[in-house]
Amino acid sequence: MSKFAKYVNHPDVGLLIIRVVAGLIFVAAGIPKFAGGADMLKQVGAAMSTFGITFAPLLWGILAATAELLGGILLIIGLGTRTAAFFLLSTMIVAAAVLLNGGGEIVKDAGFPITLGAISLALIFTGPGKYAVKR
Repeated sequence: MSKFAKYVNHPDVGLLIIRVVAGLIFVAAGIPKFAGGADMLKQVGAAMSTFGITFAPLLWGILAATAELLGGILLIIGLGTRTAAFFLLSTMIVAAAVLLNGGGEIVKDAGFPITLGAISLALIFTGPGKYAVKR
């Protein structure tokens, strides 16, 4: 047995690290959206026009910013992880679609929301792991 064997095969520690890092990124993305006020939130919500949804951009912006801020906090603490991850995945699908629809490249431009979306999708399947407020 390798001297490092006791440090590997700890999926719950891996899930904790993934949740905390992704959660911090989402919180950091959500705060400026709210700090920017109604104009910023409307701009964020206008992204739904990519899917032909042009009504209530302020509402969509509030929902996206809330998903990022509250969803990020929930990921960090491990409470309602699957639900939070679902809303974060939805937000990242919109973000990636907007970037790709605007002529962006899949890796260079949309890679970040695609990666965060994949992490969110994985957390839907795995749940928070052992180190969470509620499993």
